Amino acid sequence: MRFSRVVRGLGALLRLFSFTLLIPLFGSLYWDEGSPTTGIPAPWGGELRVTTVAFALTFLFILLLGLTFTAVTPVSLEELRDREGYILVASAWLILSSLAGIPLLLTGAAQNPVEAYFESMSGLTTTGATALSLGSFDEIAPSVHLWRVTLHLTGGLGIIVLAVAVFARLTEGAHRLMAAETPAGTVTRLKPKLAQTAKALWTIYLGFNAALFLILWPLMHYTGLRVPWKQAALDALIAAMSTIATGGFSNRADSVMFYQSDWVIWILWLFMFAAGVNFNLYWVAFAGRPGRLWKDGQFRFYAAIIVASGAIVSWSLWNADASVAESLKQGFFHTASILTTTGHTAADHNRFPELAKLVLFLLMFTGACVGSTSGGIKVLRIRLLMLLTRRELDRLLHPHAVGGVKVEGQILPDETIRRVVVFFFVYITTVLAGSLFYAFLGFDFLTSVSAAASLTGNVGPSFNTFAYSFHDMPVVGQIVGILLMWLGRLEIFTALVLFVPATYRD
Repeated sequence: MRFSRVVRGLGALLRLFSFTLLIPLFGSLYWDEGSPTTGIPAPWGGELRVTTVAFALTFLFILLLGLTFTAVTPVSLEELRDREGYILVASAWLILSSLAGIPLLLTGAAQNPVEAYFESMSGLTTTGATALSLGSFDEIAPSVHLWRVTLHLTGGLGIIVLAVAVFARLTEGAHRLMAAETPAGTVTRLKPKLAQTAKALWTIYLGFNAALFLILWPLMHYTGLRVPWKQAALDALIAAMSTIATGGFSNRADSVMFYQSDWVIWILWLFMFAAGVNFNLYWVAFAGRPGRLWKDGQFRFYAAIIVASGAIVSWSLWNADASVAESLKQGFFHTASILTTTGHTAADHNRFPELAKLVLFLLMFTGACVGSTSGGIKVLRIRLLMLLTRRELDRLLHPHAVGGVKVEGQILPDETIRRVVVFFFVYITTVLAGSLFYAFLGFDFLTSVSAAASLTGNVGPSFNTFAYSFHDMPVVGQIVGILLMWLGRLEIFTALVLFVPATYRD
């Protein structure tokens, strides 16, 4: 194990990550008009705001830390070994999340370091489960909310993918880093070079963000509560960044309910659905083959789950005396929100009928497509397990038949099937372990199992006690929640590598 390369990689990531703090820093100059000041004169007049100083100091600290790491380890990352890539990726998410919580403490948004760590890990893993008090949301500075969704933006496609896009000199080492952060440890090349692939994915990703912002800004101003233009710009920016990243953080305690606009709800539903699709398919579609999208078996299965689950939840709401229009709106919106692990809420989902809550609970495990920004098990793995079940039934009826699991016209190797089965087992075991821990803390069954499933699947909302916020969870419960979100974002195995002694042996 060559730790110098891991430290070097952490230094490069820290340097890159530090510049994301410039987004809320400049945001504090524009939106934090009523925020507390420090008493320090500002060069442009008036006094420096607490938020501006907090983001500036954090930016300098992380940048200097990154420069120090790279200065003391003058080695190359091009020949990164697999185990070194796993350690770098797994440790990077832990370290970056801890540092990202510093502005939350400096501005007073978080009450203690664990709460700040939980919030920043939730942001970077795009879980969207907040540990902040919903009652104090209006008191939190706009730039702090902007920082929370900036973490979504950064973690949506992954900080490693962003690093590969920026540091184009990485070659084989880049492949190992991206493989350690992507589902099943594989990387689909859209371009001859991995750096070009990473840039292509980020181009599509940022394009969706920009499109949603430009649509939401006038909608939030002209519909529903008719939010003023300046505030609507912030709200639209936050909603866009949290939706495309399938994170779900909001600057409003009532989430999407606040805007009282059906237009906003249906537009967000459309973009949540789009964010749950494999981004590789968008590149193929934009390259002139849009029909490839519908031909993809994973996409069709994903769309079928949306339609079927949305219909069941809508029927359940209609059966509970809601109108047809309201049932369809809330049923399909929350189905997409939970399935894509975005976590937006447009109604009090904790008061839904039991059938609707059961469907949404099952969708917490499912997740959207492999190659999207969502969490969960992913529909591709669910589909493979269903095909594997069908193959086993065929073998019971025809013991001497020869055949394998075929996807998109190709028979999958046994190694791929084995990885899916093992991942499914470990994932469910992780959720059960988290559920037992929360039950041990004294919480009821639905609270315990939905909290563990939501955190592990990077979903955000759960049911009962922590349906809307994890602020009142005991500190030890928040610490376990941090670990569950970390495990879920790295799809467990990349994270567990850190705890295997053989990883550190030559």
